[in-house]
Amino acid sequence: MKTSNAVLLSTVITLALVAVLGGLMLGGFWWLKRTMQGALEPVAPSSSTASAARVPVPADAVLAPYRQRLEATRKPVAQLRLQPMAQDDRLASKVGGRPYWTADQAYPHDAHGQPLALLAQVNLATLPPLRGYPTHGMLQFFIGSDDFYGANFDGASDLAALSAQRNFRVVYWLRPDASARQAAVRLPAGDALPFDPAHPRAMHFAVGAETIGRSDVHFAQALGRPLDAVAAAYATRHALPQDDVDEALYAALNHSGHKLGGYPEFTQEDPRIAQDA
Repeated sequence: MKTSNAVLLSTVITLALVAVLGGLMLGGFWWLKRTMQGALEPVAPSSSTASAARVPVPADAVLAPYRQRLEATRKPVAQLRLQPMAQDDRLASKVGGRPYWTADQAYPHDAHGQPLALLAQVNLATLPPLRGYPTHGMLQFFIGSDDFYGANFDGASDLAALSAQRNFRVVYWLRPDASARQAAVRLPAGDALPFDPAHPRAMHFAVGAETIGRSDVHFAQALGRPLDAVAAAYATRHALPQDDVDEALYAALNHSGHKLGGYPEFTQEDPRIAQDA
């Protein structure tokens, strides 16, 4: 009886080993076959290779049906080029430095009583002729040294609230006088500002024109349809990824930079509504 049980157990073990070995052999053959097939099949291009071979989308072609509408929005603009100043000049068009500010006028402060910093001033008498702008006077922009440089983000986000000049100031001097006694203005530290007030940079102007930019609240109205719809239609018609078309239009319609006039460019969104002028 014991012998028959031993024989039976031995037979079971043998069959189990055969099954395991058979499975391993079949698995090995399957793996070898797949490996050889993989070696013979062409390798699909990687995403980086496909991206490198991507054909650029011609933004001009996308916007061609809307060119007449865009041209109708063209406005004069003075592009600014900044250069370091060897010596500060209170009557110069510049970024940073000490402002033109006569001693008989109270200097602008923020809501906490801290003096504001001169962001930029433009002596309009030195500006090339620019339609819609005066030919004389000094236009100045003062900002705070808080995280938002004086922008009003604490309350309502409508244009009237954002325009309240509590922690920033826009000043226009009708006729600046070179002989007027100037106020003693202490330069603020530059570590909390987007520039160093102690190293002013002079403005140089190049007058031209530009059409409305993509971030302007009136863009869809000027174009006749939303930009997303324009991109989607072109992408479908030409079997292109819409992301590629979006990127091309973004670059072509981006009007950021230092300038006076033209159209604004926003890092987030236009705070105006379509009814605003």
